[in-house]
Amino acid sequence: MNEQSRVRLKGDSFRIGFLNGKKRLRQGRRLLQVMFPDRTQWIPEDQIEIILQEQENPVDLLKAGKFARPVDLRRCLTHIRLTGKLADIIYSMETTNTDFYPYQFKPVLRFLQSPSNALLIADEVGLGKTIEAGLIWKELQSRFDHRKLVVLCPAMLRDKWKWELKSKFGIKADIVNAREMLQRFQDPNDRMQGYALISSLEGTRPHKNWEYDNEKNYGSKKLARHLRSVENTDIVADLLIIDEAHYLRNPESQTHELGQLFRPVVEQLLLLTATPIHNYNQDLFSLLGLLDRDVFRRPEDLAAILNANRHLVRARDIVLSNNAMEDMLEHELEKAAGEALLRHSQQLNWIRKQYSTSQWLKSTKRRAELASRLEKINPLAYVITRTRKRDVKEWRVIREPIAEAVDMTTNEAEFYKRITETVIRYAQQHDAHERFLLATPQRQMSSSMAASLRAWTRRRDNIDDTAVAAEAFEEMGPLTMEICQHAPQYGDLPQLIRHDSKYARVRDILQDFFNNYPQEKLIIFSTFRETLAYLYERLKSDGIKGIVLHGGVKKPKDEILRTFKTDASIQVLLSSEVGSEGIDLQFCRVLINYDLPWNPMRVEQRIGRLDRLGQGAEKISIWNLFYAQTIDDRIYRRLYEKLDLCRTALGDFEGILGDEMQKLTMELLSGNLTVEQQEHRIDQTAQALENLKLEQEHLESQASSLMAYGDYILNQVHMAHNLRRWISGSDLRSYVTDFFGAYYPGCIFRQLDEDTLDYEIHLTPEAASQLEDFIQTHNKSKQTLLLRSSHQAIYRFENRTNTSIGTSKEFISQFHPLVQFVSEKISQQEEQLTPAVVARISVSVFDDDKISEGLYVLVCDRWSAGGLQTVEKLAFAARSLKNESVILSSSQAEQLANMCSHCGTDWFEARSQLDFKYAAEVADQLFAQLEEEYRDFVEDLRRQNEDRVNLQLENLDRHKAQQLDSLNNVLKKHRLHGRDSLVKATQGRIKAMEERISRNKIKAERSRKLTYTRDEAIVAIIDVCVLPIGEELL
Repeated sequence: MNEQSRVRLKGDSFRIGFLNGKKRLRQGRRLLQVMFPDRTQWIPEDQIEIILQEQENPVDLLKAGKFARPVDLRRCLTHIRLTGKLADIIYSMETTNTDFYPYQFKPVLRFLQSPSNALLIADEVGLGKTIEAGLIWKELQSRFDHRKLVVLCPAMLRDKWKWELKSKFGIKADIVNAREMLQRFQDPNDRMQGYALISSLEGTRPHKNWEYDNEKNYGSKKLARHLRSVENTDIVADLLIIDEAHYLRNPESQTHELGQLFRPVVEQLLLLTATPIHNYNQDLFSLLGLLDRDVFRRPEDLAAILNANRHLVRARDIVLSNNAMEDMLEHELEKAAGEALLRHSQQLNWIRKQYSTSQWLKSTKRRAELASRLEKINPLAYVITRTRKRDVKEWRVIREPIAEAVDMTTNEAEFYKRITETVIRYAQQHDAHERFLLATPQRQMSSSMAASLRAWTRRRDNIDDTAVAAEAFEEMGPLTMEICQHAPQYGDLPQLIRHDSKYARVRDILQDFFNNYPQEKLIIFSTFRETLAYLYERLKSDGIKGIVLHGGVKKPKDEILRTFKTDASIQVLLSSEVGSEGIDLQFCRVLINYDLPWNPMRVEQRIGRLDRLGQGAEKISIWNLFYAQTIDDRIYRRLYEKLDLCRTALGDFEGILGDEMQKLTMELLSGNLTVEQQEHRIDQTAQALENLKLEQEHLESQASSLMAYGDYILNQVHMAHNLRRWISGSDLRSYVTDFFGAYYPGCIFRQLDEDTLDYEIHLTPEAASQLEDFIQTHNKSKQTLLLRSSHQAIYRFENRTNTSIGTSKEFISQFHPLVQFVSEKISQQEEQLTPAVVARISVSVFDDDKISEGLYVLVCDRWSAGGLQTVEKLAFAARSLKNESVILSSSQAEQLANMCSHCGTDWFEARSQLDFKYAAEVADQLFAQLEEEYRDFVEDLRRQNEDRVNLQLENLDRHKAQQLDSLNNVLKKHRLHGRDSLVKATQGRIKAMEERISRNKIKAERSRKLTYTRDEAIVAIIDVCVLPIGEELL
């Protein structure tokens, strides 16, 4: 044995260290000094052996009595999870500052399975589409080291996106305009290091004729031309997220063209929208065309996919039903096989042959397996994911609507009557289109009589001269102009202020609320700025401090909201409709609608600011104020209450409310209806809306054939969470400290607090130098204070994003260069990572599946298969060593392995208590069982891969034909107009497109041959001792 030889103990094969060259004799026995990670020891020479580079099989290690410890099992599992791309691991789980909701990981798994590398998330408002998008990005970062993220959203949402990415996901994003975005795309250093860019749809979309206009120097034009020029040669973003994607639904719009320009130059695309999901929606088809324009070229293409998948969904439902009938199932499978898209599906053909008898229908396990297989057959159906609030079991908020019909004073009743008569008189003199515009003064008065009269009076005082009057007429319209000119005749302003019945009621509500809940805040919504200003002044005079938010306020919206949330002295947010979109107010549980929009969707948008993910209260209260015996009163009683509109979320009802409410508004303002006729007309509208809503629900129920999944994917998420399929901070701590202790003696890792994973870390010069080389070689954008020897910092092993800690602390997560450095070094060293572990677990109970007390043999396989997609998997099996009839399920075996790695203790007596030869025979039997499962795993993936390759080749051929047709038409136009430079550019595009498609077809054909490997990763002998509850605390 030479100095610096790497050695291990024969009795503990994972106790690894280095010889330092020191020797001595003790009673004729030669001792060698070994530097272990935790300390230096003198060890008898006959108790250590040099570590050879080749890996040893874990069963052979078990036979030879070369045992590992629970910490080695943990290190092995952590390394596999960090370096692999395991299909059953959700790498984004438990890594962000978000609460765990299983439905939010449904898009993550669906995105990974999408053959188009694209997904439309169409969740209802308030369920956290932004969080789902962030989780997808974290998953892509972990699995594929993606670095370039672009977010396009409406301008008013840019700051919100920046804050969400930073606070919840630790992503520093820059808000840029089109010109700045282009500069980042073209900067070599930025492209290498990566970026997260946020830009507005309005500012990024190109203007019309951008291809030909050489006069205007718009940044959006330059960006568009760059995207077009690199469409076949470059990728500007690993992931493009487009929020509020329904703005792209019109194929003729410039915003839609922006999406078309970006699609060829981004690796993956994610659209977020609240567009209703049903089969006959043209808007939906337009968005699907952006996701995959080769598949969704025509509405008939969508129909074909739906027809094919509808039979698969029916078959799946039959399989999962309690009275599954073989003939019904065979009928649906035969129908599916007859569809053009599935005629050559190897997966479907295999299912029809494999499940040819009715015996398997009696097995719950096999029925569940078949249901999951049916869901995977048609990958084209995996382009949409959707969750509705009513389907989320983990989070439901009760809505409590409270109607406040305020009786008018004599002065208010007279004022209301005079204004209404003026509006109706004017309405009778104009056509229906103009009549709709008359709603504004009517509703403004219904909002606040005192505020509206004050506003009209002020306008009258400002338009005395003729020139200003003409300008004001254009701005306000003839009716408002008339009301302003005669404002003093309609009412006595001081009297209306002094005897303001609606304000008096609101003041009483607020005073009572803040007396009972002095630490809380609430929101008051009004459509009109004049009402908000009036309320602000009056509340201030009554000792209630508020802050105002509307479109005319100079302060940024985010600053106003931050002040409202953090300033304890501000109790009320007074907001217009500006505050009903794109903001989160779930830290409040009470809102007051000071005026009642006649279109219920406006109220739904207001409520949606509170009724959204993160609302901690079990119930939110919605106070709806209106004057008694008015149109508002009748609309609320006969429309809102009949349809239960405030109590039940409207979801995607907006698209069918608008037209009906516009018709109702025009008729109510016609002046031709009595009170009874108004009530009858409102009842008719309520019934019409109820019918439309039922039709919408029916259409959406049919759309299951487009989304193609039931509970299977949510069950995957639950299992991943319950089995702790993620990497924790303590996993990373052990992984890193063990490695540096073994390979870089002299590095210091000193834990500062037993209750946290805070460490003081000092690397040796050699370790720091190699870490720096690793960062530079791999172009890691994340830097570390570990390389600054003069900087004193605290390092926390934490795999969850956290921005609340100050700059003096640095988080070491799975994305930290230190962890990635260790992973690479271990892989290069070919260190023994296939342990034979002996351990003891003493617990009161297991979390989920109950595991009996006893002695178990556990084995773990690592499977990998590569085709168009690479799939890796850890497979577990376990049984009792003493009773062969006690066999654990795969999930129980995995749970046992996780418990051993986290809670297992050294079992030193195992050497004298176990029959290792027999244990090795049992382990061999379990590995043989896994080998059979592995063959099924490979064959299943082979069929999936064959179907995917065929699909991709078909799409490439279609894409080439479509692009040639389109580009040749463009070429003809350019030649016709003598645009020589554009002719040459288009010819270059055609050539580049054909070359790219040829390369992709060659790559797809190469991927047809599936490559696969199987490694026996772990053997463990585990003694499970279940203690009486409470005893483990003694």
